[in-house]
Amino acid sequence: MRIPEDVFEHILSKATLPCLYPRQATIAHEGEPCVKAGIVTRGRIKLIHLSRSGEETHLGTLEEGELFGDVIVHGPTATYPASLIAECDSAVVYLEASSLDDLMVESSGFRAWYLAHVAEKFSVLNRRLKILSRPTIKERLLYWLETVADEKGAVRIDSVSALAEQLNVARVSLSRSLHAMKRAGVIAYENRVFRLRR
Repeated sequence: MRIPEDVFEHILSKATLPCLYPRQATIAHEGEPCVKAGIVTRGRIKLIHLSRSGEETHLGTLEEGELFGDVIVHGPTATYPASLIAECDSAVVYLEASSLDDLMVESSGFRAWYLAHVAEKFSVLNRRLKILSRPTIKERLLYWLETVADEKGAVRIDSVSALAEQLNVARVSLSRSLHAMKRAGVIAYENRVFRLRR
C-alpha cells in the first residue's frame, strides 16, 4: 500500500538518507535482526524464503512507496521472516521504531494510513496462505483469479513468470495449465489479461 505524498514528506523528515542497492543485491537475510523499518523510494524488492533444500518461495514484492519491517521492529522476535532482494536498482530509507511511534502521535494522516496499511498486510498474507494451501496449479490459479479480478472477472498480469512466482509454481507448469484451462473454456486470456469464464 503506497504512502500518500503528503504523508510521505512527513516521514522523510525523520528517515535516514537513501541506501542504494544494485539489482540482485541482498538487502536483508531471512533470520537477521530487524532494527529499523524501511521504505522503498526507488525500484522493487522481492521477499524470498529459501528452504533447507534450496527451493525458493516468492512471498511478495515491495514496490516504490511501500513500507516494510514496521510491525517486526515492535514485535518480540525482531528478525526478518524472509530475505529481501533488490529486483532492480533500488533505494531504501530507514526509520527507527521510535520515529514510527512519534509519527503515530504527531500525524493523523500517517496514523490513518498506517492502520489501513496494517489491515491490508493482514489481508494479503491471508490470501497468500490460502493460495499456497491449494494442492494443484489449477486450484491456485482459480482462487487467485477469484480474489483479484475486477467486477468483470478480469485481471491484468505483468508476465507469466511473475504470476508463477505469486502462485509458487514453475513457469513451464503454469503455462501448461493455462493452455489446458483455456482449451477447456475455464478461462480466457489475451494480451496478459485473464478472464474467468465459469
